[in-house]
Amino acid sequence: MNRTCAACRARVAAALAEIIQHPLDARSMQPEQALAAARTGTLHSVYLVLGEERYSSSRFLHSLKELVLEGSVPGLNEDEWNAAEVDPQAVVGAAKTLPMLARRRWVQVSELERWETRKDGAFGTIEEYVKAPSPSTTLVLVASKLNAKRKLITLAKAGGFLVSCDPLDKRALPAWLAQAAQRRGCSLDPMASDLILEVADNDLSLLDDLIERLCLFLGGKGAITEQTVSELIPVVRPSSVWELAEAVAQRNIGRALESLAKVYDPQDRGLRLVGILLWSTRQMLLYEAARAAGDGPAQAAKAAGVPPYRATKLEAQLRQTRRAALERWICVLRDVDLALKGGSKRPPRSVLEASLLDLCSQSAPEPLQRRPP
Repeated sequence: MNRTCAACRARVAAALAEIIQHPLDARSMQPEQALAAARTGTLHSVYLVLGEERYSSSRFLHSLKELVLEGSVPGLNEDEWNAAEVDPQAVVGAAKTLPMLARRRWVQVSELERWETRKDGAFGTIEEYVKAPSPSTTLVLVASKLNAKRKLITLAKAGGFLVSCDPLDKRALPAWLAQAAQRRGCSLDPMASDLILEVADNDLSLLDDLIERLCLFLGGKGAITEQTVSELIPVVRPSSVWELAEAVAQRNIGRALESLAKVYDPQDRGLRLVGILLWSTRQMLLYEAARAAGDGPAQAAKAAGVPPYRATKLEAQLRQTRRAALERWICVLRDVDLALKGGSKRPPRSVLEASLLDLCSQSAPEPLQRRPP
């Protein structure tokens, strides 16, 4: 029994050592890691760029291509296809062609997932090439998603040329935004970061564009604040949205619909508006929680990330709205968000108006009980 246990412990220790030496994450690289390695001498002959985050993928491809074709005559040593328009034999042929007046060739195939339905062994042809690629060509295979059992993925992991472009975890987005602002010479206030994320969700292309515009607006220096964001995106100015939230808190459907007319943007179907309403509702919940815990108005405003001048208005709103109602607002607005993103066939403005009717039809609020400040 002891020998068996000792053998088991030895196997476990060996397995742990293998994991430490070759962690699972090391089987794939993030775009930044792959570029850093390529610039310091580890330029692979094949890259499999896999993932649904198009912003990261496109930036990586652009930078890698510049590196591969540095010093080359433009257009002379590059081939790019969509997988739906090319046979794998043609891809392999191009990859085996020697570069002309340059060190390397660039061959790229996008939307590789289109080969998943082919019955002619398309992946087999590429997989055979990958085992012994041309040292003077960089073949880049791009796909948003592939069958996880594909041998190509196994080869990419084993060879260390799998580049993962998966969407960022939402928890990582604030840091990503802060870095994007820092690269452009600006800093980013945390509450402004929350507001930007509500406006653009996790679309990195839109987020990067917003940061670019905000930094240009500031002249490439200074702090991006909530006020900066509201000035750049006037259709979702927090002041107008607070008017809408106040009308709902008062169960004033007429005023709520009037406020909606001021801030509704048909181009985005009201999605930004819903995002800002969610953001302001969370601020109200944080403020209410701080007041219930005994904080004074100024302290509660700080805890909620609300400017001190807004504390008086928040006090008035929360005297009319129970915490349970605020929590229900969150649920209703999330449902509206889903409906506007394709979950309903009704016109977007009709969806928003119906949600306001729903929110304003709640029973009369009870006063919030708080400890004295």
